[in-house]
This record gives sequence, structure tokens and C-alpha cells, in this order.
Amino acid sequence: MSARLDSIEKWRGQIPDEELASYHKGSFGGRIGFGERPALVIVNAAAAAAAAPEAAEAIGRLAARCRSAGLPVFHIIPDDRGHPMRLGAWAWKPAAQVSAAPADAPEPCRPAAGDVVVPANKPSGFFGTPLGAFLNAAGADTLLLCGANTSDAIRATATDAFSHNIRVIIPPEACADRSPTAARASLFDLDMKMADVEPLAWVLAEIEARCDPAGR
Repeated sequence: MSARLDSIEKWRGQIPDEELASYHKGSFGGRIGFGERPALVIVNAAAAAAAAPEAAEAIGRLAARCRSAGLPVFHIIPDDRGHPMRLGAWAWKPAAQVSAAPADAPEPCRPAAGDVVVPANKPSGFFGTPLGAFLNAAGADTLLLCGANTSDAIRATATDAFSHNIRVIIPPEACADRSPTAARASLFDLDMKMADVEPLAWVLAEIEARCDPAGR
């Protein structure tokens, strides 16, 4: 069985068979894999912890492994939207204004010494922020992406990373969403087109195998 078919088969039982057949016929689902220099991007860890404590635990494990390997760790947090100009389009969907404060995240998910915090105003961690420049300065070509919410901020950040020609790997155990249905659809679509959705255990093992404590 080809690697591409493997990536499609893992969704069997979650996505209708006729849809899987259509993706297979269209040659979707190829694997991207790790590049030479991964970086971890954690999106709104406080919201992830509020939605799913088990996701927060997974984020903490992933962050600890990345730091021990000397990989750069970035935290995308909501910026201050108290001013109407900064609130902008969020005002059109009042529920979208609700977000957890970064300090509400469990200790393992919070920024540590050496991590970089990037406030963002829109769902994508790239839009209107220096994240792309920071990743370039770090020499990162692979983005390990986790946090919340899977169906909006994770999806938007992954899409923009793909647009910047950056590899994206998403461990679903380290992501959270208020809607499992929306999360599943987003992860499947990303896995087929723009990212690799891989188990946390595999991602942790790859970091261990590929990266020495100096991050090389």
C-alpha cells in the first residue's frame, strides 16, 4: 500500500467512503514530512486548555520535547481588541470575541524562557504579524502546529504556512475545538492538501531522532 493511500485509509470510518475515493482518485494525501529545521507554533494555548484539558497536556509534552531539542517555540496569543479599530470584523460575530487570557493556560503550555510570543489580531498567526520573519530568522522550514481552535486558527495558520512554502505537521491530540465535527473536517482537508496530520507519539519520536540538543 502506498504512503498516499495509507494517509487516506487512516480516515476510513470518519469520512464517507465515496469522498475518500474521490480524494484518492485526485491523488490527494501525499506526505510532506519533516524538513531540516522544525519550529513549534502554539496557538492560543489557554483556549485549548479550556476546551480540552487533554490537549493542554499534549501541548505541554510537545513543548518540553522541542525545548529539550533546542528547537524554537512560538506562542500565538490574542492581542488587545479593546479599541473598536482593533476589534474590527470580530464585532460582526460577537461569540468570536470570547477568548481566554494567556495566563489561564496551564504552566506547561505557557511561554518559557527563550520562547517567542506573537500577538495576533486575526485567526492566522501570520496575518499582520512578524511570525514569518521570525521563522525565517530561525531558519525554520517545518512548522509543528498545535493549539486552538482547530477549525479556525489552526486551519488559517496552516494555510498561510503552506502559502509561505513552509512544511506543516499537526498532531491532533495537541489541538482542541468546541466542535469535534468541524475539527475532524478541517484536519482531514488539511491532511489531504496542505499539511501532515500525524500522531503525537510519532512527532515526538521524530524530534528525538532528528534533533540534537543544539537543535541541529
